[in-house]
Order: sequence, then structure tokens, then C-alpha cells
Amino acid sequence: QIKFEITNRFGREMFVRCYPLRLEYSEKDDKFRLISTGCRYGGIVNLARITTCEKCNTTGYATHHVSMESKESLTLRIFDERNALERTLLHFAHFEKRVERIDTKRYLVHIKYNKSDETEMVIRILSFGPMVEVIEPQDFKNLIIARLKSQKSCELK
Repeated sequence: QIKFEITNRFGREMFVRCYPLRLEYSEKDDKFRLISTGCRYGGIVNLARITTCEKCNTTGYATHHVSMESKESLTLRIFDERNALERTLLHFAHFEKRVERIDTKRYLVHIKYNKSDETEMVIRILSFGPMVEVIEPQDFKNLIIARLKSQKSCELK
């Protein structure tokens, strides 16, 4: 268990105790985050907000069970025009993935990601336009459709 002081989004200092799981880098936001458990304020902390950090003396505290976040699977069909396959693989380089070749211009890419990254995944996939198509799961396809409808409803007249 660690204890650290952070400056919250309102500029106030606060102390947090948690069990760190891992560090994560967000390419989209260009920031590092501490992913943790056992914190009443949430499990994700922007590392830039941490001002002090120390290991806690855990005597007197109950042992906390740390559960790893579940992985979700996603299958994409890549139409390899304008170097889409290479760009996709670079963009998702830090995710566990597997690629299958369908023919000379089409590939299937199977990606495993954390459920908490779902919104970021939707945004990233949409950035490839028509070169990338979500094959499965249907729930993720529905998120893509809802996001596109939301963007279309914001259209200026």
C-alpha cells in the first residue's frame, strides 16, 4: 500500500491511500496514470498531480484483495489502403493483439483491451475512417454507431 498527496482538479491538496496495480500511458492525452485499487476516490490518478509519495506501514490495516481488470476482445477488419495496416498496428502497439491475413488488401486484427479504455478505443478506431471496420463484439459496434450518430447530430446547418 502507498500513501501520496495530490493536487485535485480544484487545486486542493488531498491524501490518498491505495494499492498500485500498474502505470499506464495515454497516447491520446499524453499523460501517465497510476491504476490502483482500494481507494475511495477512484482507481485512476494522473501522475502529474502527485506531489509526494511514500510506502505505507500496513500494520493495523486489513489485507486488501487486488483484482485485475477484465480484458475485452475486439476484432477489426483492416482495408490496407494508404498504409492503414501499419498505421493501425503502430497506433495499438501497446495492446495485446493478433493479425490474420484475409487476402492481399484485407486483414483481421484481434485486440485485447481493458474495459475502462473503451471510450478511448472508440475514438481511436474512428480516427481511421473507412479503412477500419469493427467486426465484433456487437456491443462495441453499437458504441461506434452511437458515437457516429452523436457526431452527425452536432452537424452545423
